[in-house]
Amino acid sequence: MPDLWPPGGLRGVLDAPDEPLVVVIGPSIDLPGREFPILACTPAHGATRETADQWANLAAVALSRAVRGEYDADTLLAALNSIPDPATGGTPAPAPILWSDRQSGPPETLIPALFGENQISSD
Repeated sequence: MPDLWPPGGLRGVLDAPDEPLVVVIGPSIDLPGREFPILACTPAHGATRETADQWANLAAVALSRAVRGEYDADTLLAALNSIPDPATGGTPAPAPILWSDRQSGPPETLIPALFGENQISSD
């Protein structure tokens, strides 16, 4: 499934109980070979799509290094914590929305469009 992922992963702003979160989601694989998504997030604080993308670009690098085994969990957490929160100002990105270099839209339509209906499971 990693070949289905858009370069740079999925980015977005998702609803959360306290406030929306800026997210970046990419492919990962564990030592036995099981594939799963890996996600990093931070409070949106009214981030625009541009500032959310800036944060996601840096977070995606950290996630990639962890997936390649260059970062252990503590190093990944330190790298993510060192990334400044997305700047505010301008029109906040609406939640929920996901985007990639290919397209954008609500999660319930974008995920099946990118990965196919058979790749989605609620189990």
